[in-house]
Amino acid sequence: MPPEEQQDIFRELHESDTFEDVSKIQQELPSVVEKGYATNYGESIEGIFGVAAPIFNVNHDVEMSICLFGMTARLKQDELEELGSYLHSISKEISRKIQGAEQF
Repeated sequence: MPPEEQQDIFRELHESDTFEDVSKIQQELPSVVEKGYATNYGESIEGIFGVAAPIFNVNHDVEMSICLFGMTARLKQDELEELGSYLHSISKEISRKIQGAEQF
């Protein structure tokens, strides 16, 4: 996503008061892009974890995402990275199928 488009989205988030700390999201974005997934462990809703990875269309734009969520009582925070890696591999496979590619 071009930086200008990212800034537009961050501006909208900031204006909507949807997120308390947009700057934190901006700081974490490079790591999320590098890993290929995002995690949340009770940050948005106490007691709930989430892991999400993007699915890309034929134009390599994010078309949708795949996510898992559950109760933090059922998953340790240090298990999120392994789960994120697994989810990222699944999202890559789905993206390949959408794009019609046998190999990625």
